[in-house]
Amino acid sequence: MSRQHHILYLNSAGLTPCRVGPHRMDIGEPFPPTAEGFARFATHLQSRPPGRRMTILADLPDEAHHLELLPFTRGKDRRSMLERRRRQLFGETPFTLTRSLGRSPEGRRDEQVLFAALPRPAAITPWLEPIMRAGHLLAGITTVPFLTRHLLPAKTIGPTLLAHATPGGFRVTCFEKGQPRFSRLTALPAASGQNWQDELRRSADYLLNQRVLPRDTPTPVLLIRTQALELPVDADLAALHPGLEIRLEPPATAAGHPDSALHTLLGICLRHPGQAQFAPGTMLAPYRRQVLARAIRAAAITGALLCAGLALHDLDAIRDLRLEEEAMLAQSRALENKVRTLHGTLGTAPPGLAQLESDLAQLEARRQGPPGPEADLRRLADTLSANPEIQLDTLDWRNPVTSGETHTAHASSRSLEIKLAPPEQEAQEALRPAALMKLLGALRQWPGTEVRQKDEREAPGLPATQGADASLTNQASPGHPTIQVRWLHPE
Repeated sequence: MSRQHHILYLNSAGLTPCRVGPHRMDIGEPFPPTAEGFARFATHLQSRPPGRRMTILADLPDEAHHLELLPFTRGKDRRSMLERRRRQLFGETPFTLTRSLGRSPEGRRDEQVLFAALPRPAAITPWLEPIMRAGHLLAGITTVPFLTRHLLPAKTIGPTLLAHATPGGFRVTCFEKGQPRFSRLTALPAASGQNWQDELRRSADYLLNQRVLPRDTPTPVLLIRTQALELPVDADLAALHPGLEIRLEPPATAAGHPDSALHTLLGICLRHPGQAQFAPGTMLAPYRRQVLARAIRAAAITGALLCAGLALHDLDAIRDLRLEEEAMLAQSRALENKVRTLHGTLGTAPPGLAQLESDLAQLEARRQGPPGPEADLRRLADTLSANPEIQLDTLDWRNPVTSGETHTAHASSRSLEIKLAPPEQEAQEALRPAALMKLLGALRQWPGTEVRQKDEREAPGLPATQGADASLTNQASPGHPTIQVRWLHPE
């Protein structure tokens, strides 16, 4: 729901309560500045829930502005000087405002200070007392000239006039450096709407005589078109004054609202809530405390939301860690089940660490030892197959390990079994063993080998190898000359 702004429009005819929102403007019945009007206003405030913030928009004819050059000082001396000068200019009225317009560009470069005031407090004070008694908060007091300065272009620096109608009459304001330096309000008779042109010419002549407006160049004038001015369509604005350059501007009323002087002012209040402040600090203390309390409450809520967000972030991180831990546990259980399955398939317990280290040492020793005669013996097989005097039947190279040799040095032995084809019956007596003896002599040249025949006797004509293992693991079939070669891995 949109927040409503409670604005009390005050002029010489009385006070009008207004409620302004983005899509709606409610304007109540005005209360005249009489005893009956003050009583009705108090009753109106009592009928509303307390604690509402109300802003007074003053549109009074006796608003005063004064621009003065003061020595440039800072701190406490500056505040004392400004207060002393304010009292000299406006007396004891509490509704004053001080604005600095910067330092002078020449001379001693004194500070240009704008003093503004509502010099007649009696027109405002009677309306403030019912607000305090009803428990409402005074959010500020501003004036129409400080409100309509927002209608000027942003880059306006030199003197500029703004002319527009208000419910209190026709107002001409002179702005310099974005701040009002002069403002005059004249009542418009109901019977004729042409007095505003005379008032515009009178104000321009006064400002020219006071050297506020330049004489060599025309002064730009923004004229806000409203129904109260009764401006003809074919009006010749250039003929109003030779020193003015008048430009028509549409009213600042929001879309969907009536085109009236009061609605124009309320539209500016809606778009620019922060206005110049004429109310003294003692009257604004309850409102400022409420603003501070709301700021503290908003900061506390923001801090709580931030802590809640951090807590939710930490909870998300904890949840992710927990999910990761559960995933790792599930993976560990799956690996354990796989190990159990493999263990059940093997049916044997895995070897111990000492046994694994012993096997690894033997494998390392075997890897670093001299290579076996596999390649040479394969070439031997090719040679025997090509010799017509020797008929090769079988050449078997294997690594027999008996139960008594397990985990001993002899377990690294190799065995070669050569089985020759039986000769023809008629050629047995004529068989010369020269080729066979050469084969056995060649095999004897391998270090760490032994050569045996079928009956476990050494081959004829060759001495036995010292320290060789003479056990046989294969038996030859009858009629097949068999030679077995055992090669031991050197220690």
